[in-house]
Amino acid sequence: MIEKVVMENEKKTSYAVIYDERLDYRTGKHYMKQKSFPTSEEAEMFLEELGSDNRELSILMETEQKGQQATKVLFNEYVEDWFYGEHAHVIKLTTFKVRQALLNKHIVPFFGDKYLHEINEQEIAELIAQKDREGYSKSTIGSVHNFLSTLFRSAVKKGYLDKNPVRFMNMVKFPNRIPVILSESEVEKLLEVAHSEGEGMMYEFEISSGVRLAEILALSWSDLDFERETITVNKNVVSGGDVKHEIAKLRRGYRTIPLPTHLMPKLQKHKEGQQLMKEQLGDDYHHELDLIFPKKDGGIQSTSTVRARFNRLVHKANIRKINFHDLRKTHATLLVKAGESPYQVSIRLGHKSIDSINEFVRPYLPISEISIHPFSKNTKTTDKGIKQE
Repeated sequence: MIEKVVMENEKKTSYAVIYDERLDYRTGKHYMKQKSFPTSEEAEMFLEELGSDNRELSILMETEQKGQQATKVLFNEYVEDWFYGEHAHVIKLTTFKVRQALLNKHIVPFFGDKYLHEINEQEIAELIAQKDREGYSKSTIGSVHNFLSTLFRSAVKKGYLDKNPVRFMNMVKFPNRIPVILSESEVEKLLEVAHSEGEGMMYEFEISSGVRLAEILALSWSDLDFERETITVNKNVVSGGDVKHEIAKLRRGYRTIPLPTHLMPKLQKHKEGQQLMKEQLGDDYHHELDLIFPKKDGGIQSTSTVRARFNRLVHKANIRKINFHDLRKTHATLLVKAGESPYQVSIRLGHKSIDSINEFVRPYLPISEISIHPFSKNTKTTDKGIKQE
């Protein structure tokens, strides 16, 4: 069914054509697309293009009706119509799965059968506090907060609410997890075990560069400049759910990082070993990706798989329990202890401001140098980080 719709309110009259009825396979409901026009003539032209009849239906959208509409809409009903009927079709499948889980596990059970307009800032704050008490991570709680903001913003645009109850809320601040900064002996133990498991090159590279896990898994050989001894970070791995892992460009552009001189021949040897694997697998190898740290067949490694293997390496090395991200912070601390300024370190890591590292590097600021495996004492400061002499 295709219809021309006249939408009137106190300020202006606009026109829309509702068309393309379809069945949503997730909910079993029927939905239709809508295209708006400022004039009746433009709507008529669009109707002609669709080859349809011109049946008009006036819909009065007065201000007082919006208020009445809100009292009639249950939160659960609005979420089902908006999320599955509209929002799900403008986001990636990976994002859909994440947000669907947030709704089903955290949001909908908490608000129950409340009406949409009854949910205020206090109730949202109580939801956030409850998730904190239940032990959920700051990242999960932040995702709930951000998604609720998107949800209520859509309700305001549709006229169900006068204001977004999340808009003026400050995100609840939770204490940051204290990072574990590895000692010299712990770094050596970890690398020894990693090399024995055939994964040492990636972890030695990480401690020497401070690249994020999703970034290191997306690095290709074309990003590495053996002559200048630098690596250019301009992409990362995007993954989640059942979707095949992909490589995407970084939103913040790129950064070029100097690498320690001693690391270059090791990387060259790593590349030569990888070439042997390419020759053995032939067409079964993902030559098109040309990744520095791929799976055995040259494909993209999953971040979750790497983290799981890393946890086993940490246990086997018998060092303090850490996560992969702590290697990045250990790298930053090593640079500061070697005499690098926190400002330059923050640029090297791709942070927006120095505040991101100040808290955990502050205790090491008085120390001017350090002797540790990934870095020698002969270092000089450059505009992009440190470089071996």
